[in-house]
Amino acid sequence: GLNIILRLAWLQTVLHYNLGYVDYRVTGLLLAALEVIRRGQWNFYRLENEHLNNAGNFRAVKSVPLPFH
Repeated sequence: GLNIILRLAWLQTVLHYNLGYVDYRVTGLLLAALEVIRRGQWNFYRLENEHLNNAGNFRAVKSVPLPFH
C-alpha cells in the first residue's frame, strides 16, 4: 500500500503538478526524501527475501568457482 502511494507521489515530480501555496523546491525536497525512504524499504524487503531463501537451502559458499579455471 505505502509503495503505491510513494510511487504516485513520485509521479508528481514527472507531471510537475503545482500544489499552489507550496514552493516547488520544498515539494521536490519532500518527494526526494520520500523516494529515498521507499527505495530503502524496498531494498530491505529484497534483502530479507534473499536471506530467507538462502538460509533455508544453505546456498552460501566460501568460494565462487571462476569460469576460466
